[in-house]
Amino acid sequence: MRNKAAVALILLLPFTGCSLLLKGTTQQVTFTSEPSEAVFTIDGQKVRTPVTLSLAATDRRLVFNKEGCHEAVYELKTKTCPYFYLSLPLGVATGIDLLTGAWRELESESVHVQLRPMPGTSVERDVRVTSDPPGAAITIGGLSYGTTPAKFRLTWAASETAKEIELKLAGYVDLKIPLQWESPVANVKLAAKPESVVTKFESDPPGAEVWIDGVLAGPTPRSEKFDWSSEKASRKVEFRLEGYAAESKTLTKSIPHLSAGLKEMVERVTMKVESDPPGAALEVDGAGAGATPAEVGLDWSVKTKKRHAIRIVRAGYWPEEVLVDPGRKREPVTVRLRPLLPRFP
Repeated sequence: MRNKAAVALILLLPFTGCSLLLKGTTQQVTFTSEPSEAVFTIDGQKVRTPVTLSLAATDRRLVFNKEGCHEAVYELKTKTCPYFYLSLPLGVATGIDLLTGAWRELESESVHVQLRPMPGTSVERDVRVTSDPPGAAITIGGLSYGTTPAKFRLTWAASETAKEIELKLAGYVDLKIPLQWESPVANVKLAAKPESVVTKFESDPPGAEVWIDGVLAGPTPRSEKFDWSSEKASRKVEFRLEGYAAESKTLTKSIPHLSAGLKEMVERVTMKVESDPPGAALEVDGAGAGATPAEVGLDWSVKTKKRHAIRIVRAGYWPEEVLVDPGRKREPVTVRLRPLLPRFP
């Protein structure tokens, strides 16, 4: 049956017009106003809002009136019906759409107007207030209007263009926003109140610089107070101390104590050691390191590796020991050995 109906529709298109067949020559239009019971005249008929009418597609200028309110004007316009473009290749169908007026349609099937009160008068309007999270207490002009989400009627004086709404919810920042006459709807997101927490920072060794989100706070040990909110869930903390590798940590409001065990930065420097005569046994910090001439690797740091002892020993010569400090760590060491002299009675 559906296939037969589709075939019949296709066969009728060239003779009836696409727009006429698919849409017809009238449309259902619903008219509403705020306040309601506004009177307007359309096609010679006086009606009141709310009302739904079957209308032909023609341009109209509608004037809405209500006692105590300024009149409101609405331009009901038409546009070309999309179905009309389907009939263009068919010739006869195009003519039928043009003759019947089916080639046009009204731009809107729902008309809503707002009438402002005249001086010295007032009107009631529907108001809707929601919040995220819900449950916020609503106060307007010192009067309570329940909690969000809420829908209620509010009286507006002729001179009022906006009303101030105050929202309060435990654990969240109080919020005041304007409610506009043109659109009496408020949808707001509440911000959580900041929570103050004190955090203690320590390091081993002490004296490390504490950098929080790229800003220097000072040396350890120290305590800092932070205001935490839902928008700021964590902070980046970095401990820095000369001669030690920087250490990064993440701070959250649940961490009251943050410490860092810093690791020394060790630098290895190759040093050339020679003796005259050569071939002497070489010791570095008490450990054998071959024979001269030799190149030895020495580790340097700011705390535990600040000096090295190099001992050179050769049979028939006095042993020699050289202490190397950081100022000489890149200089070669050359030692002239002194021969042992025989003892005479």
